[in-house]
Amino acid sequence: MLWYLVQHGRALPEDVDPERSLSSEGIKEVGAAARGLKLLGIKPHAIFSSTKKRSIQTAELIASILNFPNEQVVKSDVFRPSGSPEEISKFLKEYSKPAQSILIAGHMPGLQYLADALIGGSNTVAFVNAGVLCIESEGIAFGTGRVLWYIRPEQFELMKD
Repeated sequence: MLWYLVQHGRALPEDVDPERSLSSEGIKEVGAAARGLKLLGIKPHAIFSSTKKRSIQTAELIASILNFPNEQVVKSDVFRPSGSPEEISKFLKEYSKPAQSILIAGHMPGLQYLADALIGGSNTVAFVNAGVLCIESEGIAFGTGRVLWYIRPEQFELMKD
């Protein structure tokens, strides 16, 4: 199974926007990441997001650029910042559509916990906003994953058609 773990794009401060929508810089970085994923031929079978606005916006912007229907982006609280790998694993095992590749737009430290569980390490990647980590694993089995690549937003911006 291929996992694409994406930390949401940069968000507005809470005192400016209590819902913490993506900032203009965040939209730019997520757009660059999505275009880079498209150039790499990435076509996730499922896209998931937390229920927080910045994560939903990240998932839906990526989905639209990858020609994935926005209405099929699955939003769940299990992908919240404090979401545990065990909760995510249980949720994905109960998800009705089997998927060979999934993209999760989420938050720190939850994404770090999930990556660490999949790989069987700790602090395996230094996530940044709009960065994408690709892990290959044996299904949803913890400790079976290996990092294939990690691309930061500034690297995605260098990719051209």
